[in-house]
Amino acid sequence: MKKNNIFGIWELSHYVDDFGEKTQEGYIRTFCTGTFSNSATTNSELGVQFIIDKSGMRIQLYEYNRNHPIKGEGFFKFKAKRFDGETLEFKTYNAENGSNFVEEEYFEALMTFLQKEGEAKFIAESSSSSTLSNYKFSLTDTSYLKEALSKI
Repeated sequence: MKKNNIFGIWELSHYVDDFGEKTQEGYIRTFCTGTFSNSATTNSELGVQFIIDKSGMRIQLYEYNRNHPIKGEGFFKFKAKRFDGETLEFKTYNAENGSNFVEEEYFEALMTFLQKEGEAKFIAESSSSSTLSNYKFSLTDTSYLKEALSKI
């Protein structure tokens, strides 16, 4: 949890225009780390960024916790599990530019899942181009998501 953040792990931010200036359109985000494995590595460091606005969610995956997200992987299959045992399965689409959007049909269910307090664990799998990649990470406490969303 970030110090002095009234929204727990969630941070308020704004999109920027072509000139790098803040727009009125806001979003919330959080960062966490985890691990990933594929044919070239096992349990290497993974950076993860959730970006949520009123119309959608991205789950950006950064192999080796570097600055550039994974690009062009197609679909990821996710499974999520809350500390209370509730589970959820959903898909994301990883575009050529690196944006990893939660598919529209899963957005509301994932938002409801994340709006409950407590830890949420995630695993994801990508099997593009015959290489199987696995990703694991957790959000320590998803509390205050609803409150943060009300401010954007």
